[in-house]
Amino acid sequence: MLRNALIPVITLVALDIPTIFTGSLVTEQVFRVPGIGALLVDAIYRGEYPGGDGRCLYLRGAGGGV
Repeated sequence: MLRNALIPVITLVALDIPTIFTGSLVTEQVFRVPGIGALLVDAIYRGEYPGGDGRCLYLRGAGGGV
């Protein structure tokens, strides 16, 4: 009975994880905190496409791997 009740909870938690990563990227930019989001934005500004692609892939994998 408890397993059936956890299905929607797990689904909602899994859908919120990409939002957490996106929020951390915005927070890093607003407060100038160095992190993976700052590295991604710097790579995009400098035109380092492999670096930007790798970081996007990492963030996507972290959010989609749940």
